[in-house]
Amino acid sequence: MECRISIVSGSTPESFMLKEGTTTIGREKDNDIQLMVEDVSRYHAKIHNMPGAVEVEDLGSSNGTYVNGQRVETAALVTGSQVKLGPIVMVFEEVTSSGGLEEASPPRDYSTRAGVTTVRTRPAPSGKDSGNTGPKPLRPLRPIAPLKPRQ
Repeated sequence: MECRISIVSGSTPESFMLKEGTTTIGREKDNDIQLMVEDVSRYHAKIHNMPGAVEVEDLGSSNGTYVNGQRVETAALVTGSQVKLGPIVMVFEEVTSSGGLEEASPPRDYSTRAGVTTVRTRPAPSGKDSGNTGPKPLRPLRPIAPLKPRQ
């Protein structure tokens, strides 16, 4: 089943396509989805993507795994299910066969590491091909003192 899980907490939402089989989530580098947050266990949870069903399994984490506000050891996921691992809130989505959800935001490889504690910025476009219609307004480097009349 094609599906993804999207981090919705924090300033930078991220989506991860879930591979068929098992996807691991936790702080350690060898997890498929690495969440660099102190309240997430080193090996926090697994998501089992099986034909016809998707389940989340807690791996004995300190802070627990919650699905729609209920602490669970295992639970079935359906579109819209909220999964909470420590302070991280994620939403599970099934991708339609017509690609409806896939078009909304491009899928990411499930093994991408989540930088949930970093802020990503995009540099301002510059140059002829950037689409800028004019020069950027200049700002003074230091306050400008008012002119004094000459004597």
